[in-house]
Amino acid sequence: TDLETGDSLSKALSRHPKAFPPIMINMVEAGEAGGVLDEVLNRVSEHFEKESALNRKVKSAMTSPIITIVIMIAITIGLIMGVLPTFAGMFEGTGVELPGITQFLLNFADFLKKYIIYVILTIAVVVFALSAYIRTPAGRLQKDTLMMRMPLFGPITLKTVASRFTRTFSTLMASGVPMLQCLEITSRVAGNAVAEVKLKEVSEAVRNGMPLGQSLDRSGLFPPMVVQMTIIGEETGSVDALLTKVAEFYDQEVDIAVGNLTAAITPLITIVLAVVVCMILLAVMLPMAKMMEIM
Repeated sequence: TDLETGDSLSKALSRHPKAFPPIMINMVEAGEAGGVLDEVLNRVSEHFEKESALNRKVKSAMTSPIITIVIMIAITIGLIMGVLPTFAGMFEGTGVELPGITQFLLNFADFLKKYIIYVILTIAVVVFALSAYIRTPAGRLQKDTLMMRMPLFGPITLKTVASRFTRTFSTLMASGVPMLQCLEITSRVAGNAVAEVKLKEVSEAVRNGMPLGQSLDRSGLFPPMVVQMTIIGEETGSVDALLTKVAEFYDQEVDIAVGNLTAAITPLITIVLAVVVCMILLAVMLPMAKMMEIM
């Protein structure tokens, strides 16, 4: 093995970049240089535990609404294609003129029955094309920019970026990694294309002599708390300790934002589904009322 041949642990880890991320390799290297490898490994463990918890929260926030919307669409299509045509058969031959809403939904149901395969294939192609595009650098940047601007998902995305940056940067700083190297690594593991671009700009500004806090402020990406605590940390020599506290704060903020998203989307989806069901009921009841008048 690499260790048996005399390599250091950090060098051995660097030979396997797919298994060990840059943050771990650089922290271990700094720990070896400072003779505090045991402390650094504890920090690595804590960092990835918190990072895993953050990722679970974000995935939950993004996937739950999508699943709910898909179920709602499936129920709606089932009602239109299954229930409405059954009642429509009752009206045939009665001479009742179908209301516009009934005729529209029946035409829609007929369209789906004829072309459902083509509709599904079109949706599949669009989803595949979008998935392929957002894997490209330009597509990923556009997707992350859009996510930051969306009313419900934007706050979660921005707070996640703040949490991930402050935790990663403070963990690296506390392990003895130089500041510019901290910024370089943090930009690579930011998990957000917009944050990657902005952090590279911050790194370049710091390299040219601008203080970190001022560079973060100029980026326009981070909340005032991150900027102010960084400035205070630079003045007191405790950037890592203060940003660790900020990371804990934004972890809680992500929890709150996820809860707010669920609280906002669930009633909205319920209202939309109720409107759809009411439309279908009207499409059934209006012709029945006309039939009663004729009889």
